[in-house]
Formats: sequence, C-alpha cells, structure tokens
Amino acid sequence: MTQLSHAFGRALKEIRKARGLTQEDFSLVSSRTYLSSLERGRKSPTLRKIEDLARAIGIHPLSLLTRTWLHAEAASQLETLMDRIKTEVAGHQMVEPCLPIRLMISDDHAMMREGIKHLYSLTQDVQVVCEAKDGTETLERLQSGDVDLLLLDLNMPGLSGHDLVRAVHTRHPALPILVLSMHVEAGIAQAALDAGARGYLTKDQDPEVLLSATRITAQGGRFLDPKLAGLVAF
Repeated sequence: MTQLSHAFGRALKEIRKARGLTQEDFSLVSSRTYLSSLERGRKSPTLRKIEDLARAIGIHPLSLLTRTWLHAEAASQLETLMDRIKTEVAGHQMVEPCLPIRLMISDDHAMMREGIKHLYSLTQDVQVVCEAKDGTETLERLQSGDVDLLLLDLNMPGLSGHDLVRAVHTRHPALPILVLSMHVEAGIAQAALDAGARGYLTKDQDPEVLLSATRITAQGGRFLDPKLAGLVAF
C-alpha cells in the first residue's frame, strides 16, 4: 500500500504540473481556506484549478488538500486513479488553458484605465472583466462576485483612499486588493495595508512589476513596492 501511495503521488505530481499547479500553490491553500471560500462563494484561480484536478481524478478537493487519500482510499481505488492519471497525462486529455485572473480596475482617470487594460491584454493569464471610476461604482460592481482581484487607486471622487479599502475589505474579505497609487510615502502605504489591502505599488513602477504584483496578490500572497521595503511593516 505504501509503495502504491508513493507511485500515486508521483503520478499526481505529473498531472499537477500539466495543469499549471505547483507545490507552492498547494502550500498556499489549506482545507480551512477552501471551506471558507465555499462559504463566501468566492474562489481564487488556484482553488478552481485544484477543484478541477480533484474532479478529474475522482476524489474530493479536501482529500487532495489534506492527503487523506493516502489512508482513505483502498489499494484497488488507488490503482484505478493512478491508471487514469497516467492515461490522461499521456493523451493530454487533462491539459486545459489556465483560468485567467479576473481583474477589476478602479481608477478615476480613463487614460490610466485604458493603459492598464492594454498592458493586461498582452498577457494570457489576466483578464480585465470590469472597471470603475469612483468608490460608489466600485462597490456596486463588486456585488456580482465575478472578480478575483481588485486593482485600486487611492485618490478618486467620493468614497476613496483608505476608507474605500476598508469598505471593500469589510464587504468582501476574501477578495485581494492591490493598491496602485501615486503616493510613495510609507505612512500612506502602511495605512492601506492596515485597512485590508494585500499589496501596495506606486504608479511609477515598471509594467513587469505590476504584472508580478498582480499574480502574487491574486494567488493569495502579499506584495510591497520595492522602494518601500524596510519602511513598512509587512
């Protein structure tokens, strides 16, 4: 049974790689975060890929996350699952396009929004699904629940700044917020993070840094503008 479990683990590693998942992805997701996401009705791109993988090989996502299949499945079931994985890897039947990060842009400057949308249009893994020009519109459009990450400017008409970050975080605690701001002051960045933002980036950074920050925060990580490193408690 132990040898078979190890063999299944190796086969699972192959299909995990084929689906664009890494060991780090699994380390970022626990059974608790999975159940919490189910309760809130909001799942990250990584969670959706883990669910798809579990469904494809016929086990529950929680079994995959907690590795309970090592003792919960009989040897015959493990053999069946392993054969299915190997067959699908060989035939490329399970290789699907990675689900893109569904991004919302909130900025009161139309030219800024258009420039950011153009940048993301050059990628394969980020899709701008909606945009807003002020705090009220931001809160209204987030009610749809079809967003994986909010890219937020601090200075907009009406409700904005740290109050808007706090309002979004209170209503949608599972939604990562990446602040993109003109302010380079450590105090402003610290206040945004304390209000619930997962990341803070200044608008004078290179586009590649924005793309990296987007991917990191969308996957549940945290990101701080390199210029503010050591100046902000993070």
